[in-house]
Amino acid sequence: MRVKARAYVQLALQVIPLAESADDLRAWWAAERDHREDYGLTDEQIERLQEACKQRVLALGEKVRS
Repeated sequence: MRVKARAYVQLALQVIPLAESADDLRAWWAAERDHREDYGLTDEQIERLQEACKQRVLALGEKVRS
């Protein structure tokens, strides 16, 4: 399961910068919830993806929601 989780994170880290708006990114994050659970991401991996999302939202010039 760790291999799948690592692969998921690597792919997600490539997809996150492609988001064109914070709303698109939030919709993607919500839609991916089941996949993150299915692949057994660790809390650390989830936090890494959350940070990447936060950085993308900021790069888009939008506000980060808590």
